[in-house]
Amino acid sequence: MKSIRNGLLLALLFVTPLLAQQKVSLTLKDAVEYALENNVEAKNAKLENLAAQAIIRENLSRGLPQVNATFDFTHNLAIPVIFLPGGIDFGLPGDNGNGGGGQDVQEVRFGVDYQSSLNLRVDQMIFDGSYFVGLKAARTLSQLTKFDEEKAQNDVIENIKKAYYTVMVNEERRKLLEANLGRLDALLKETEALFEAGFAEKLEVSRVKVQRNNLKADLDRIVSASRVSKQLLKLQLGLPQNLDLELLETLEEMNKPEELAELLANNGYRRVEVDQLEKNLELAELEKRNNLVQYIPTLNGFLTYQRAGAALDFNNIFRNDWFTGAFVGVTMNIPIFDGFQKRQSDTAKSRSNQAARKSALFLE
Repeated sequence: MKSIRNGLLLALLFVTPLLAQQKVSLTLKDAVEYALENNVEAKNAKLENLAAQAIIRENLSRGLPQVNATFDFTHNLAIPVIFLPGGIDFGLPGDNGNGGGGQDVQEVRFGVDYQSSLNLRVDQMIFDGSYFVGLKAARTLSQLTKFDEEKAQNDVIENIKKAYYTVMVNEERRKLLEANLGRLDALLKETEALFEAGFAEKLEVSRVKVQRNNLKADLDRIVSASRVSKQLLKLQLGLPQNLDLELLETLEEMNKPEELAELLANNGYRRVEVDQLEKNLELAELEKRNNLVQYIPTLNGFLTYQRAGAALDFNNIFRNDWFTGAFVGVTMNIPIFDGFQKRQSDTAKSRSNQAARKSALFLE
């Protein structure tokens, strides 16, 4: 139903653009719902939440097997030469049984003109302390973005309500000033009639005129303020400024006695700002822990399977036999010395964490 209502509102806004002026009538509830779906800040907060979910999946994928396949083909335009001591008879072409012809160094070419291979490699992380800390940090970041989205929605609701109430207050003030101006116009006519009849002085007429002019100036200011407040409300809603905005509620309807009593009896409520600070502190602690676990060795396993073939002629490279090779093993990375880089980073983060704690305590 909410989507249908918003769709009707959009149709009302953008259909029949040839009309002289369109009018949009909104209640406070409609204004808030429309703003939550169309306000730029609210949309950005939703996108940040989706990005946080993607970060969680990205960090989780690091712990899953990584499979890669490569295929390479090489044409040796000039086979590299390997130099060996002279006098060694390898039985290769050109030796002639004299071990390089009595030379001090003999050159030997190892290789063929064409060679190709197909490799399949599987890598699996076995242990990495930063991976598990990163998973927890990603979940904490997701919770923080949810709080950020809630904060953005609260800000949108607050701004919409302020703008909506401002329009209503200005309208009430305009009505009150117009009524007072009407009474002063009537009083001015009566005073001028009394002055012409000799029952009032010229000073009384001037006094009423001054009051009337001052009230008229106040009314002009309120009319201008009412127009600006409507433009601000349309800006908060994301509506075109050329629309005529009509509010369907009044201050009397909004200020119900039971709601006022409930508001006065409220002893407080949850503040999302405190939740944001707490999650930021958790992220800072996890970042510090991640810096510490980087001193721990990491262990990774790998498996490689390959097929390789070679030929002296290009047409025979896929006809000759291909040979299989397979390797399996583990790699341990042991951090020994990094020039105190982690230590200095940990010191800087600790100071920032202390500042964040002080801010949280101050807000609490």
